[in-house]
Amino acid sequence: MMDISFNDDYAKEFVSNSEIGSLQENVDHLHADLEKKTGHGNDYLGWLHLPSRTPSSLFDSILSTQNEIIRKCDAFVCIGIGGSYLGARAAITFLSSVANKEDTPEIYFAGHTMCSDYHAELLRSLEGREVCINLISKSGTTLESAIVFRLLRNFMEKKYGKEGASRRIIVTTDPKKA
Repeated sequence: MMDISFNDDYAKEFVSNSEIGSLQENVDHLHADLEKKTGHGNDYLGWLHLPSRTPSSLFDSILSTQNEIIRKCDAFVCIGIGGSYLGARAAITFLSSVANKEDTPEIYFAGHTMCSDYHAELLRSLEGREVCINLISKSGTTLESAIVFRLLRNFMEKKYGKEGASRRIIVTTDPKKA
């Protein structure tokens, strides 16, 4: 696991220790609301203890899938809209400083727009590339993602055949709705 620490050295010229200290009571109150699940938005706290409650076998599976993707492709398409798209994009941006970009596929996004020109250009960009795709949809029924998935699945099946395409397609969704 990666240790994360907060370095406030550069903030000190803008915010004094007393200003930071004056916020502690409010921070403690907000933290208690999160832990007790009593604050505003308390029905959206599934993320709160996610790392500590995630079985190591799931992390192993994710790492195995990551390594397989890196071996198989040089182009990876993330299909999603809203939080499904933005979550993936934010994570990739956050981790980009630690990722070895030479050994990872180029990442494309689809499904966040219905622009036919965008998707035509995407398909042209994928020609001659080794491709894997990941459809991300919490419900599995999001219209924009479903349309783009069908477009890219058709591309993949023409390129790799049905069986070959199925080994290069990952679906991330709620297991109860899959």
